[in-house]
Amino acid sequence: MKKVFIAAIAVVILMAAQAKAATVNLIGYYDSRDMESVTLKVYGPLSGKVGAWGFIDMFTPRGELEDVDNEADFVLYYGEGNISYSITPNWQTALEVNDGNLAPAVLRPQICYWLPVDSQGFNGRIGIKFNPYRFFLQEKDPDPDPEGQVVLVWRFNFLEDKIFFEGVADINWAWENQDNFYPFFTEPQLGVNLSENTSLLVEYRYNNLNRLIQEPDQGWAFGLEVRF
Repeated sequence: MKKVFIAAIAVVILMAAQAKAATVNLIGYYDSRDMESVTLKVYGPLSGKVGAWGFIDMFTPRGELEDVDNEADFVLYYGEGNISYSITPNWQTALEVNDGNLAPAVLRPQICYWLPVDSQGFNGRIGIKFNPYRFFLQEKDPDPDPEGQVVLVWRFNFLEDKIFFEGVADINWAWENQDNFYPFFTEPQLGVNLSENTSLLVEYRYNNLNRLIQEPDQGWAFGLEVRF
C-alpha cells in the first residue's frame, strides 16, 4: 500500500462535508520561501457526539527545492483527518490519519482536552492533544522507533469577532533512542474578517523537518480565506 491519502483523508473530509452543520474553508497562500499553497479544511458534526475534521495542503515548491520535478504544479501535499467522540464538553477521543508524499502514512489514537476562554473583549478556546503512538499504514524496513506527539491548538476572537488569532504547534519525540533532535512544527496565524465569509491572513511558519527537502525552516505566509 503506497499511500492511503485518498482513501483516508479525502473520505473523512467528504463525510464531514455531508454533515448538517459542516464548515468548508478554502485558503490560498503565498509563502515568503517562494512557494504557493492551497488549503482545504472541513469540519463538522456527523451524529450526536461524533464529529469529523480534516484538511489537505497542496504546495507548489520553488526556491531551493531543486530536486522536485514539475515545479509549476501543486506536486507536494500533506493531509490530516480524524473522527472524534466527545466524552464530555471538555474531553474528546479521536482516531487521526496523517499522510503526505514527503511523510509516511500513519494512524494516531488521540485524546484531547479543550479549555474554553471567555473574557471581556475576546473569546475562544485552547486544545491540548496527546497522540501517544503512531501506527504505520505501510510497511517500513527497518521498523521505525515508537513515537509520541503533543499538539497545542488555539483560537481567540477579538473586537466582536472582527480579528482572530489561531494556530497549531506540535512537538514529536521517540520513546526509544531519542537523540537531541525533536521535530517541531508551528503556524500561528492572525486574521482579519473582511466579511462573514472572507478573511485576510498572515501566518508565521516554522518546521525544522523542512531540512529534509532543503527548504529554510521558517517563513511568512500571506493568504485569503473563503468560507462556504
